[in-house]
Amino acid sequence: MSAEAIEPSAVEPSAVVEPVAGATTRGRWPSPGRLAFGLAVLAASVVSQILFTIDPTGIGATIYAATASVFVVIAAVGPAVHGLRPMRVRIAQQASVLLMLVALLGAGLDFTLGPLKFVDFVYIAGYLGFLCWLTLAARAIGAAPQVGAYLDTTALTIGAGLALWVVVLSPLVGGSQLPQAILLSAYPMADILLLALTARLAMRQGRYLPAMAWFLASVGFLVALDICISLAVVFTPEGRIPALSGAYIFFFAGVAMSTSHPSVARLTRRPPGGPAHRRGSRRTALIVLTISPAILATVMPLNGPVDGVVRGGLVAIVLVLLFVRLSRTLSACRAPSPPAGIGRCTTG
Repeated sequence: MSAEAIEPSAVEPSAVVEPVAGATTRGRWPSPGRLAFGLAVLAASVVSQILFTIDPTGIGATIYAATASVFVVIAAVGPAVHGLRPMRVRIAQQASVLLMLVALLGAGLDFTLGPLKFVDFVYIAGYLGFLCWLTLAARAIGAAPQVGAYLDTTALTIGAGLALWVVVLSPLVGGSQLPQAILLSAYPMADILLLALTARLAMRQGRYLPAMAWFLASVGFLVALDICISLAVVFTPEGRIPALSGAYIFFFAGVAMSTSHPSVARLTRRPPGGPAHRRGSRRTALIVLTISPAILATVMPLNGPVDGVVRGGLVAIVLVLLFVRLSRTLSACRAPSPPAGIGRCTTG
């Protein structure tokens, strides 16, 4: 069933333009209750991370799982308490965070399918839920689906994955280690895709919202953490460092702070003047973050035939996406009316 079929009304409550007077909370100190809640979340995160580092298989792991579960429940309940609309956006958000809870509770299950464990399947479903939530939220504020934006996001994600493969993961290529290398590269790429969509939603908002700032910071932290864990698996004898694995608690805490903030209800309210457009900076980032990994893949030495096939395939995909994107932009420059998803031809 399509997303449009879920809502019986063509005009949803979130499409109402927010008054200018309530458009921003920048510069306001949090209320005493909110400040106390934030300090409690921080203290619980630090304590559980330290205990997990000391005892990652005993009481430390139990306290870590319990603390993370509390954060996930807060993240699931917060949007409903603060009235996030429309319903389909809230359902997507709640489903994604509850899948994280399932992954936490099912971490000890022995079910595997190839290189994937049970938690990997659940986390993949959780990523898809977050991507659906961000896409629906962007549409709720009036950001119509843009082919160019999706091409940019895909190109940036694959470019980042290419850089990770060349610098970090290509030494693992070959034999039984190839599935592990693919899995290690999949999580950072999914994180980068999630970060790109989060940043796009934040830019389309064109205003400061604490809930959006918390979520953006949390996803940025997740990107850095997953890259560090991939590096640890490749370059350390232990393969896993408990201090890094326990740091996931700060991502859960950030999501809880984001979705429990009262401003979460305004994520889907159309800002005054409509969604903001910042295409010039996006095009510059697209060129830098896709061409640079392609150059890196060309100059770095190969680690075998499989490495060459993977590099060649990723570089080809990036170049095809750039060609399609630039072709659409040039067509928009020549067309009297710009095609949907391109916008007017600009020099930014």
